[in-house]
Amino acid sequence: MREAERWGRKSESEAEELVRTLKIEHPYGQVGRLPWQLPSGTIAFGKDAYPQELPEIAEQIRTFTERVDDSDMLIRMRRLLTEAEVIVYLGFSYGDMNMQLLSIHEAEDRVVFGTSYGVSGPNKQVIERDIINTMGPSHEVVKSLELADMTCADFLRAYWRPILRGAY
Repeated sequence: MREAERWGRKSESEAEELVRTLKIEHPYGQVGRLPWQLPSGTIAFGKDAYPQELPEIAEQIRTFTERVDDSDMLIRMRRLLTEAEVIVYLGFSYGDMNMQLLSIHEAEDRVVFGTSYGVSGPNKQVIERDIINTMGPSHEVVKSLELADMTCADFLRAYWRPILRGAY
């Protein structure tokens, strides 16, 4: 058995196939892209940027203080959140603006995972309450909520099975 298979890791082509099936919205834009995602005028994920590329890179992102004006994207994103069985927050700031952006009016039962690297216990409790409040008027739709004090990479290594199974 290959080492990657033993740990549940995918080959690059298997990972590409899996990522192609995911529905991902980037409300603040996207800079680094994987090799097979590279349209012209974008930078590869992990590539060192040259100073002359910075203005073009900056045009591809919006900060959280800039209003998200793409109404079609907001509609798609909120529809995906409404329909999702599993929601995963990675490297996410649980700030009020972000939580408002992700608020939906109704939802089905779901499981929620996320990272909370370096967040204190009292702040984590507030974040958990905020997440539940973004899921619409019925708080019972969140069947389980797990925020892990881990980096994104460590979290994905530790939680890939519960995420894929939709349960913890």
